[in-house]
Parts: sequence; C-alpha cells; structure tokens
Amino acid sequence: MTKGGVEVGPGFLYTRMSDAVRGSPTAERHARHARIWRGFAFGFQVTTLATALGGAIDLGIENGSAGSHSSFPTVASVLFIAAGVSYLGAMIVQQSLQSEILRCVNAYNYDLVSGQLH
Repeated sequence: MTKGGVEVGPGFLYTRMSDAVRGSPTAERHARHARIWRGFAFGFQVTTLATALGGAIDLGIENGSAGSHSSFPTVASVLFIAAGVSYLGAMIVQQSLQSEILRCVNAYNYDLVSGQLH
C-alpha cells in the first residue's frame, strides 16, 4: 500500500501501521493498540511452539528410556496442555488484533470521508 508515493502498511509486527493512518488521531490510537495486540499474539505463538516442542521432546525421552514404563507421561502431558492453552490464548488475542485493525480502518475512513484528517 502506498500513501503519497511512500510505501506504508503493517510491516513486521504491525510497526508501521501508524504511518498508514497518520493524520487521524483515533485511527492512530487504534493502530498503536493493534501493535500491542500483535506483540501479545506473537508471544503466545512462540510460547505455543516452545511448549509443544518441549512436550514432544520429553515424550520422546520418556518413551526411549528403558526404565520408564509410566502409563501417564506427566511432564509431556503438562507441556501439551500448556501448548493448547497458549494456542487458545493466541486465537483470542488474534481476534482482538483483528478487531483493533478494523476499528483503525473504520476511524480513518470516517475521518477521510468527513474531511477531518489533519
């Protein structure tokens, strides 16, 4: 997306979203909120990946050891449950991010149509 001949848009982790809506205070506020939500979503996604990977590694270690015949691999189960909870958190945060992006676009469009852009 370009604005005034300059490329603007979300960028990495939505860091440049404020450039796209510059001039509309309400849209800029929503862009800042979207950047914060994106940071939370990124954190949840990394946590999900790390806990799932840790659970898979621990499950492989427990299954590979000759002395362990537990029918309930506790550490792996806890890590997989944590990965599921983290994934659910990521999905909820992602919905909040999308909502904030839509609010940002709506505020900018309203200011554009009503002639209130500064």
